[in-house]
Amino acid sequence: MVEEPSRDVRLEEFSRVVDSCDVLMGAHGAALTSFFFLRTGAAMLQVVPWGVDTAMRYFGVQAKEMMLQDVEYNIAAEESTLYEKYGKDHPMISDPESIHKQGWELTRQYFWLEQDIRINTTKFASMLHQLFQTLA
Repeated sequence: MVEEPSRDVRLEEFSRVVDSCDVLMGAHGAALTSFFFLRTGAAMLQVVPWGVDTAMRYFGVQAKEMMLQDVEYNIAAEESTLYEKYGKDHPMISDPESIHKQGWELTRQYFWLEQDIRINTTKFASMLHQLFQTLA
């Protein structure tokens, strides 16, 4: 089931939907805070964009404290539209940390606003299969 919150859905209703899920999956971002409604033993799967390696600090620790499985799928550079746009030799791809060192504005521009994710479905399916085996 795919469910997204909308302005006309009551919080109680949305929280019940999330609580009924075995896995909550999404790209790293504020919407994943919905994991607070997951039941013990469920899994939160974060798809972490290229160059955004801080996801664990934001949700992972809390998820584990809530006895949830915290699974991260860190995309490869080739799964980012930044790779297509700038090429493998651009510092954004070859050395993302150099972009981070230049400050939040560049980090935000490149890694948060400009980037789209194109998941390698073969690689992702393998990871999903392993996750579902732990839930069975």
